[in-house]
Amino acid sequence: MAQIEILGLSSEGLRIGLGRVVALVPNALLTQEMGEASEARATEWASALQEELGQALEDLRTGRPPARPFDQMLLLDEG
Repeated sequence: MAQIEILGLSSEGLRIGLGRVVALVPNALLTQEMGEASEARATEWASALQEELGQALEDLRTGRPPARPFDQMLLLDEG
């Protein structure tokens, strides 16, 4: 599977992409996973979970619910 792109942290959460698919990892999930999320910590977290987040993006793209805890992610754009 291709590597996800880490598109940055906003007030809503961390945006990640895989090709033309863009999703939001909401702040609630980031907080659950790491406590307070900074840009650097969120980027490090997403980098460590490339495979799992890539699978979650693919699941969202095809209409399947991602595995927990990634089921909190939101599909933003399919290109």
